[in-house]
Amino acid sequence: MEHYGYALLTGFLSAYCAYRQKRSAFFWFFIGYFFNIWALAALALLPWLRKRMRVTQTNQDRSNSVHTLEVVPSFSLQIPPEAEKTLWYFLDQERQTIGPMSFRAFYDTWKKGKILTTTLVWNETFTEWKPFHEAFPAAFQGSKTPS
Repeated sequence: MEHYGYALLTGFLSAYCAYRQKRSAFFWFFIGYFFNIWALAALALLPWLRKRMRVTQTNQDRSNSVHTLEVVPSFSLQIPPEAEKTLWYFLDQERQTIGPMSFRAFYDTWKKGKILTTTLVWNETFTEWKPFHEAFPAAFQGSKTPS
């Protein structure tokens, strides 16, 4: 009987927290009831995760749009010395060329999340356009990158 009281309490607490976060209180009541403290932990982490992630919409072609989940950069690039001496370009979501820009401006654009791991980038040392994660492989060592 004591377990049911605890389950009801965590259910109501989960529903209240969900309501304050503008989430479904009904859904989170049941999650809280069945998963107890883990539901409250999940609700506490959701706002933090939302800040760390953003959903961007990319167009593979103009008729077909795809949603991609991209983590906002939380690390810095290891900058090759020649990178700072060249002008950089990238293709935006509409496949328009953006640039030329200094490496500092390019880096700031990446930190703002406008350049994704799959964004095509180019400078005069490249023979062809490369995805960002191929241009800076040291930044993605140990993490999964799109193939």
